[in-house]
Amino acid sequence: MQMQWAMLTLLKPSINEWADDNKIVVLYPQTKKSLFMPLNPQGCWDWWGYSSADYANQKGAQIKAVKQMLTAISASNKDGNTANMDEAENKLHSEANND
Repeated sequence: MQMQWAMLTLLKPSINEWADDNKIVVLYPQTKKSLFMPLNPQGCWDWWGYSSADYANQKGAQIKAVKQMLTAISASNKDGNTANMDEAENKLHSEANND
């Protein structure tokens, strides 16, 4: 985990600069640390199924969250309105608290 974070810390500025130069949006989704169920003390992306059996398909909570983020980014890019992104973020937080 620390090595992954170190690599991202080193690469993120150059990735952002490259994306900016090429008019590309880079999405850095994050997840929360949890000492309770679902247990995720390091705040890792679900690659082993701690959140549900659907973790690796379109029904998985994190995959759905990324899709909603991308949809919000696409919508805000079309109309120049970032309120869509705020709305999507609020919906994600609401759904996460209900799970």
